[in-house]
Amino acid sequence: MSPLTRHEFTTLATALKLQVNSLDSKFSRLNKTTIHDEKRMNEEILTTHRLINSNDEYSKSNIRELERKEKETERKLEVIQSHLQMLLKTTNELVKDQNHQHARANNLEMKLRKRGGLSKEHAIDYVPYINLPDKHKRGGTRTTIANKYIVT
Repeated sequence: MSPLTRHEFTTLATALKLQVNSLDSKFSRLNKTTIHDEKRMNEEILTTHRLINSNDEYSKSNIRELERKEKETERKLEVIQSHLQMLLKTTNELVKDQNHQHARANNLEMKLRKRGGLSKEHAIDYVPYINLPDKHKRGGTRTTIANKYIVT
């Protein structure tokens, strides 16, 4: 190999310097994009953490709201059950009273028929606490008043 001339050395040094500069500019651009990407990733991570935290808060508030509504529903259910029990009691009392009124109507009818020898059509007229339809709407006469008509 022959030694390099000054001109060849200068050209090689200049070419080498240009390659180093281009590599340096590529590295700096790569470094800038890496820094930019890291910043963007950090922002995305922070945003994700904020979303997770807000979702946690939202979930907690939803759970609290559901618990409040559940307690309110339980209270309403207790009130409804107590009303139903009261209605059941009054219904049973009304049924007992209705049965008692039917028995009284039948007994009075039988007494009137036995004592006065009245027919059923006439005995019905003497039972004051029964609302009955007109005589022509009463139908047959083989049953007692309580079996045929509602005592009111």
